[in-house]
Amino acid sequence: MIGQEQQLIFKLDLISVFSLNELGQWKKFNMNTENGRICCNIYGYCGSVSEWIKKSIELFFNNGFPLKSVSYDVNYQKLERQSLEKFQNEFNEIHEGNVESLFSFTIFKGKSMKVPSSWEYGIRFDQPSRELQIFFNTSLEINHTQILVNLLKAYLDDKIVNFGYFSYETIWGKGEGLDLYMEDNHTWWLALNPRNRDILYNSSPKLRHIYPVNIINREFLEYEDATFSFKNWIQAPGNGVLEEIGQGNWLWIVPEERLHEIGKFFYEKKLLIGVKGENFGLV
Repeated sequence: MIGQEQQLIFKLDLISVFSLNELGQWKKFNMNTENGRICCNIYGYCGSVSEWIKKSIELFFNNGFPLKSVSYDVNYQKLERQSLEKFQNEFNEIHEGNVESLFSFTIFKGKSMKVPSSWEYGIRFDQPSRELQIFFNTSLEINHTQILVNLLKAYLDDKIVNFGYFSYETIWGKGEGLDLYMEDNHTWWLALNPRNRDILYNSSPKLRHIYPVNIINREFLEYEDATFSFKNWIQAPGNGVLEEIGQGNWLWIVPEERLHEIGKFFYEKKLLIGVKGENFGLV
């Protein structure tokens, strides 16, 4: 399990072998506590809500994590929570069209559906904002990274997204700060505002920031300017490990000791959104 001081090697389904040294940043996320989650955050994920629900139920079940409950907003006006079984009975194929108006849709397993901090694992998809998040509680004795990557591979099998990253959050949804170079949560908050969504999703090849584990698309992979080519740069030792995931997306692992330096480099290239000094027309 990530964070244990032993020479483990993870042989992931789609990634060539990564050692603990290459995923060193995740050691700090192995906390002897139940108050955290490892998350995979994706931006630019599009698709039918009903098809996503069917796919999620099957994928989680096949990976040994059956989903039990749902939480969603009806047009962002009414929050509903109920068992997955009850939801499936009420929203059958006859009423399937109504599912597309259910936003911030989360399917999960938890001790109490009314208490989000008790949710052990699950997935959330908000169709209007094109946000997808997979999460697992750190208290679960599992290989969090391998499971997240296996699920991510399936979700991105036929999708090309804008960008994504892995993160640690408290069970109350507060992100764990990594002291990233010039990071600015207010600018990121503006980017997520509905009035700025067109700007955000037409911003490729930009990323939110540089994280220990990143998801990039082909536009970022092929980015170049007069003095720089990402494809050439990534081949140099110390710039990280890059492997294709799905169709047209890549997983980019950044060495812990170079996180600040690489963040500064791409900040100066004006390729980061959630940073100070840049707003890219956000209002």
